[in-house]
Amino acid sequence: MRVLMAGGGTGGHIYPAIAVADTIIADDSHSVVEFISTAKGLEKKLISEAGYITHHVEMSGFQRSFSLRNVKTAVCMITAPKKCHKLIEEFDPDMVFGTGGYLCWPLLSEASKMGVPVTIHESNAIPGKATLMLEDAAEIIFTNFESTGKFFKPENQHKVLRYGNPLRIDPVPMSREEARAKLGIEDKYKFVMLTFGGSRGSLFINKRVADIMDRYTSKHPDILHIHATGMERYDEFMKDYNALMLSRCENIIVKPYIDDMPVWEAAADCAITRAGSMTISELSLLGTPTILIPSPNVANNHQYENAKRLEDAGACILMEEKKMTSGGLALAVDSIIYGGRSAVLSKNIRTFATPNAKEKIVEELKKMSTGYSPSIVDVN
Repeated sequence: MRVLMAGGGTGGHIYPAIAVADTIIADDSHSVVEFISTAKGLEKKLISEAGYITHHVEMSGFQRSFSLRNVKTAVCMITAPKKCHKLIEEFDPDMVFGTGGYLCWPLLSEASKMGVPVTIHESNAIPGKATLMLEDAAEIIFTNFESTGKFFKPENQHKVLRYGNPLRIDPVPMSREEARAKLGIEDKYKFVMLTFGGSRGSLFINKRVADIMDRYTSKHPDILHIHATGMERYDEFMKDYNALMLSRCENIIVKPYIDDMPVWEAAADCAITRAGSMTISELSLLGTPTILIPSPNVANNHQYENAKRLEDAGACILMEEKKMTSGGLALAVDSIIYGGRSAVLSKNIRTFATPNAKEKIVEELKKMSTGYSPSIVDVN
């Protein structure tokens, strides 16, 4: 199977594409998967590190306000499809696969015009602009959230398959007791709290977490609190940590990055984090009671929309930055750890779990590569 892929801008677009690529190669080592990327985009770095070839296609998104970048985007809207046309002719793919973001549009739209089968995956609750622009071209639209399908045209509803978010490594299901035994903390603390703001970290979450450590965790020695600051924000966080003299607290651990995150997620009685689709997918599979604080600095406010779907289902506590207070966050934590909300949140967040997403997606791609038109049915 020969597959060209596109998905860029953020990890939420890039990692699912790599997960699907890895699964294609694992299923058939004779398959060939290559990507397009911009010259300096995050996708080029991550895809190259994953061991895949990238082809340079320059593309950018339109800015909402007046910007000279919009002139560049307008030029790219003309040049990028031409580059993709030539690449498709040379590579001769069985299909193209996209995971959203502006980089998808030139490759998938051009492939559709050339008669190459097109599929797209949307990880967020509300489809991005590129996904909506490509819904007519796509033969299958894979989604992560069940509610996402309603945003597509009535005539395209039959294309939608909710298979979930493909993760490179699905977390191994384990009980809290098993996770704590693996971490060597099973007899030391009654509760575990996990806080993080993504691999790069979040200044807002770091500030709130330092305050929570001071006003709450330090007063509850039966809680082990582990926090990942983000690689780029560790030194900055430690200034607040030291100013609050939190080193006196044996029940607080601070790291730039947590390597075994899924194990800590499984061990946690309460997690505080952002509402990116990849994070939600992991937490759902592990049933972690969670407080979601959406980033307000993302396109279409999609993190809020992701978290809102969970909140409406009683699957998380949603707290917006603009409405949040330190006291309110402490009360939310207390309601989970000591107030009895943990079991209900854990049960409800599991309803958003979609195991084996990448394997299911690859099975559909294999059908397409043989010329068989997949039978689109409700899989829920």
